[in-house]
Amino acid sequence: MSNAEYYTAVKGESWKFELMRVIDECMRYAGNRKEFLALLRSEGYDATWTDSRKNITYTTPDGRKCRDSRLHIGKYLKENMEAEFGLSLIHISEPT
Repeated sequence: MSNAEYYTAVKGESWKFELMRVIDECMRYAGNRKEFLALLRSEGYDATWTDSRKNITYTTPDGRKCRDSRLHIGKYLKENMEAEFGLSLIHISEPT
């Protein structure tokens, strides 16, 4: 994270931190990739998340683009997001 980005985040004005907050909120309620993308779009964001691409590319409501690898935390990487949905499905399908 650059100094400028750090100070913007400290002031609460970072669009990347707002993007991460929205991703976290959508992940909380989504059971799979399709639901996640629908929730993300309902918040005014968009994402390009396909099997043929290495990264997820997010687009903010004002048109800024950001790859998952630029969000500073590994949990937002494509493989980790896919694993999260995989674990959720396993957890839900376990007998009680």
